[in-house]
Amino acid sequence: MKNKLFPVMFALPVTAGICGALLRSWQIRYAYDAETGILQSGNSITYGLVAVCVIAALMAVIAAFLLKRGLPLPADKTGSISSAALSVAAVVVLAYAGMIFWSLREGFSGVQLVLALFSVYCSVALLVMGKYRMQERDSTAYCVFSAVPVFWACFMLILTFREKIADPIIANYVPLILSYISILFFCYSIAAHVLGKNKKHVAVFSCFIGVFFMLLELISFFASNGAVGMSLEKVREMLPLVAFLVLMPAACAEIVRK
Repeated sequence: MKNKLFPVMFALPVTAGICGALLRSWQIRYAYDAETGILQSGNSITYGLVAVCVIAALMAVIAAFLLKRGLPLPADKTGSISSAALSVAAVVVLAYAGMIFWSLREGFSGVQLVLALFSVYCSVALLVMGKYRMQERDSTAYCVFSAVPVFWACFMLILTFREKIADPIIANYVPLILSYISILFFCYSIAAHVLGKNKKHVAVFSCFIGVFFMLLELISFFASNGAVGMSLEKVREMLPLVAFLVLMPAACAEIVRK
């Protein structure tokens, strides 16, 4: 019974994320003033979205409390899945770096070059951790690799906030910012796990709330814009979220395993 507790509980933020994404897509279509582009106050869709966010946060807190001591999950299965998820995430982050390198042909940017190189380094770090299934090892190089995604996520959060802060409508970028905050804390919990520290509650909370906000951001964009509204730049912006949407549930299962 306990083996099924994690997937059953994990279905809750996924369901909440899908519901929140639908509300967010309706909010984008109907809750903004057509002339000014400002979010209308007192809109019922916005209140519904806020309620779903509060429910998702409460579910993440409850899950972190229930799973903080770990679960008796099968080691071989969780290890294999987490290794595969880390590898997939590494490939997606590498594709993200490749798209940044490609964009530099149109105009050089030192910050974007650093981000591309940092993303390649993060991709290598994820591959290394995937190879060893996030197990604790007496290796300085391995410990350094485990910390790389933390700094990468921090850098991504800073750049995203710097880019979006000029937007006067906070609702336009809050889910993206909260997604990167969740990624940052989850990367920290992975590094703590590799170093032998017990941060299961941090991993569970950041995973559950992160999956919710990433689903909200990804699905709402597709639902409100469709294929017509897609651009190469927007696809590139979403790739890190896709990478960690794949990575976080599998890695979280490995972290909570005892």
